[in-house]
This record gives sequence, C-alpha cells and structure tokens, in this order.
Amino acid sequence: MRFADPNATDRLDLGACECSGTPHESDWVEYRTQIGYATLGAVATVAASVDLMSAKRKLLELTITGWNLLGPDGEIAEITPKTIGDLDPSTAERIYDAVDSAIQAVQTLPNASGARSPASSRASASRTRHPTRIPMTS
Repeated sequence: MRFADPNATDRLDLGACECSGTPHESDWVEYRTQIGYATLGAVATVAASVDLMSAKRKLLELTITGWNLLGPDGEIAEITPKTIGDLDPSTAERIYDAVDSAIQAVQTLPNASGARSPASSRASASRTRHPTRIPMTS
C-alpha cells in the first residue's frame, strides 16, 4: 500500500486509573501507528526549528486518537495541544516511546541533520570532497 493507513492504531495501557474517583480500572491512550508524508514533515519542521521536546509533543498531537483520561470536570479530556502539553512528563514520554516504536517499525523517520539513515546502503557522508565556494581566478 502506498498510503499510510489512518485507521492503523494501537492502544497503550498506562496502568491503574489515576483519575479522580478512579472511575475505570486502567488509563489508556490510543495512537496512530502509521503516519503520512505531511505528518512526518510537520514533525521534522518542528524538530529542525524548535527543539526535541516540541517535536515529541507535535508527534503526540498528530498521532493520539483517543484516551480515557479525565479532566478536572470529571469528563474525558478533549485531546488538544494544551491537554497533551499538560500531561506529566513521565506519561508523555511513555506515550511518545510507544508511538515512536510503532512508527519506526513501519517507516523510517528522517534524521534531523538530513544525513542518510544508518539503514541506507551508503555511508552518511560523502567521501568526495566538494568545495563550499567556487575559487575565484584572476
């Protein structure tokens, strides 16, 4: 198939419910396991222009499709950049690790430097020296 399947998802069990009043047995998050070129580009753009933490958050914003986490009002929290940004760091990292592993299993994310990936058939740097400036002659 030549397109990322938007319905390809997985669920991460986050463990015992930590919601107020423990209304369910465990907390979980559902996320996409395949992403398309546009999503990949959006994450790469953030990674290149901002920082790694922002790129990780962007990946979660673009891949989380559902969860049973409750907000302060006792209702399931809406999945927004703000609620994702409000996740505690250890929870966000667990989710990121699961998403990243699933996506890596299906496709290769670009290196931030633009270098070839280790899996490519050629080395990441050219052995041929190329001048960065054209020499001026008189």
